[in-house]
Amino acid sequence: MSEEKIKAIKDEALRVIQAAQTTASLEEARVRFTGKKSDLQAILSSLGTLATEERPRVGMLINEAKVAIDQALRDKKVLLLRSEQ
Repeated sequence: MSEEKIKAIKDEALRVIQAAQTTASLEEARVRFTGKKSDLQAILSSLGTLATEERPRVGMLINEAKVAIDQALRDKKVLLLRSEQ
């Protein structure tokens, strides 16, 4: 369950980030997908409820998703800042 949900969150985040037209909408995406109340953070917080053998795999998937989302946010921010000049 968690694996598919993490992939879905990551895919949606990347779509939303790519579609962002302003730095404000990009910031909204950042908060939505990486903030304290984000779905990824909720899954990370629930790692303790998973079976011991699942925790490393799910943790790794969450971290990979966060890295991909953060990179997409940085890349898009650079593009938006250049276009706003």
